[in-house]
Amino acid sequence: MANTSAPTRAKRMKPVRHMRPDGSTADGDVIRPGDRFIMVSGRITTPYPRQKSPKYNVRWLIDNAVAEAIANRDDFNLTPFSRISVTAPSMADLESLTMYLFDYQPVDAIRLRANFRLVA
Repeated sequence: MANTSAPTRAKRMKPVRHMRPDGSTADGDVIRPGDRFIMVSGRITTPYPRQKSPKYNVRWLIDNAVAEAIANRDDFNLTPFSRISVTAPSMADLESLTMYLFDYQPVDAIRLRANFRLVA
């Protein structure tokens, strides 16, 4: 028999939020630790980091973009995303990560090639 005397608490998940392509939230509220966001693909990000240092925020963006590129079989973006410096990312790096997650993702090359037939 299971011990039912110990109180059990189910962790409540925060509601999933939307982020604009510029990195601001759609509801205008601040980003809090543990917040999760819907990506342009419809998948959900990992929880936002609890640490305050910018390197944790950058690591969160990189990790989510790399996971998204893997899920999309997008080798073209996977390589540069995985090589972005956590300690010294360029503004272009941050904008491309944010754009990839919350604004636009390229068409899957495999699906694109399947639509074309070579004419001999």
